[in-house]
Amino acid sequence: IVVELDIHQAERHLDLLIDAGVPKAYRLWSLGENAGSDHRKPVVRDAENQPAQDVCDGLKMDSWLVLAGDVGTGKTTFASATFNDMVAHKIRRNNRFGSARPPRWLTEASFLRMAAIAGAAGYHGRAAYVGSMILCPVLVLDDLGGQRTDLTKWGVGAIRDIFDERYSNERPTIMTTNLASWDALAKRYGDHIVSRMIERAKYMTVLNGRDRRMG
Repeated sequence: IVVELDIHQAERHLDLLIDAGVPKAYRLWSLGENAGSDHRKPVVRDAENQPAQDVCDGLKMDSWLVLAGDVGTGKTTFASATFNDMVAHKIRRNNRFGSARPPRWLTEASFLRMAAIAGAAGYHGRAAYVGSMILCPVLVLDDLGGQRTDLTKWGVGAIRDIFDERYSNERPTIMTTNLASWDALAKRYGDHIVSRMIERAKYMTVLNGRDRRMG
């Protein structure tokens, strides 16, 4: 997936990541070394995150990715670097993303919060928001299960719809979670969703080691 961008492509890339919702701290991450006008930063690679290195480096453009592990082990960094490089790949080939819909990066908590805001205008507003997650060309859902409260019936249904439609249409989807087993994910989201995760992602990549934010 790794590509280098010229100065104009790099500007377009950053604009797309901002539109996608990628937080500022994660916009410059890339899986590879870059040079010249392309100022993206390579992820830090070491023995503790070797499984993430291997699976992200070998990920195909239409695949799913599930990164799991404790807080601070690098899940979001690797997920964002992979997402950023997928976007860069499209820009490098076409000088545009190739879709009228932007890619999307969001946490589970922000998805539920924004859906509630959209729902304030009525059912159709919330349905349209969920639809934008279903149809976007690349989706990151960060921190699945990060909220320690149970999902509402609507929340479970909306997330099921997103995964079901993205599974059926083979749209690339990247997920991170602290729930480091399929059973734990199934308890929260149901077997229907997890079955699709397994088929598309093939396996869960668990990152171990220290909390990197603690130095």
